[in-house]
Amino acid sequence: MSVWNVIILYSVSLILLPISFIADRQKTRAALNKAWKEFFKLAVPLFFLIVLVAGSLYFFSEERISDLIGQKSGFSDIIFAALLGSVAAVPGFIAFPLAGVLRGLGVAWSVIAAFTNSLMLVGVLTFPLEKKVLGTKAALIRNLACFAIAVAVAAVIGVVL
Repeated sequence: MSVWNVIILYSVSLILLPISFIADRQKTRAALNKAWKEFFKLAVPLFFLIVLVAGSLYFFSEERISDLIGQKSGFSDIIFAALLGSVAAVPGFIAFPLAGVLRGLGVAWSVIAAFTNSLMLVGVLTFPLEKKVLGTKAALIRNLACFAIAVAVAAVIGVVL
């Protein structure tokens, strides 16, 4: 979501909130109270998630990732890269330039695909927050399915390229 989309979304919300308040004060107050309670339920896990992402960025630097992944391209390397991507909590604006750096270091496309796909799709560190919002079963199914998709896409890229 771009900055302009966020600005537009918040602007529309700020315009519609007083209109909702005028239309039905009780429902608007109830909705704001519910939103406030939900925010506080998620605030603590979100804070810890931010701390984990910061720690992940410290421990999983470009050099460290390239050392761990290396220049091999076998199926076990794809699985290892997918597992590493699942654990590392790196934002997209860092992940994709990192993929370019890894490619420049000679890492195979299939390994880069496994790493970046699992990095964006699978969330081991975000699982507790997902579990709280989606439920354990849905969060587990989503993460396992995304891991399988990341490995499958990487395997196809390995065959094609």
